[in-house]
Amino acid sequence: MAERLISFGSSRLCICFMVLTCIRCLAEAARTLCRAGVDPIRHRNDARRAKAIEDAKSITFEKCATEYFEANKAGWRSDKHAADWIGSLKLYAFPVFRSIAEVDVDQVLQAHSAWF
Repeated sequence: MAERLISFGSSRLCICFMVLTCIRCLAEAARTLCRAGVDPIRHRNDARRAKAIEDAKSITFEKCATEYFEANKAGWRSDKHAADWIGSLKLYAFPVFRSIAEVDVDQVLQAHSAWF
């Protein structure tokens, strides 16, 4: 395996005893992973990716839609159009959809049938 370098933080960190102790612990953990045949950089990236997926699963549909609405409402034709858009979601979609990760076909059909 080719040699790879791993960083444990910015060089602008205040180098004090506690920071050095923490960095030494991180370096030892990385060496332990290497001895076990695990790439510490890939291990760290996989852990970050898994956390991002778990965080995404916990986002509610309402929170996601509200953030989208706030970010995009200025580009809609009128204030009435924006109010109708979020009003429809509040009335029909928010009661049906909870976590984004748990949205399924039955929920989509249930919300769709309420609109039509």
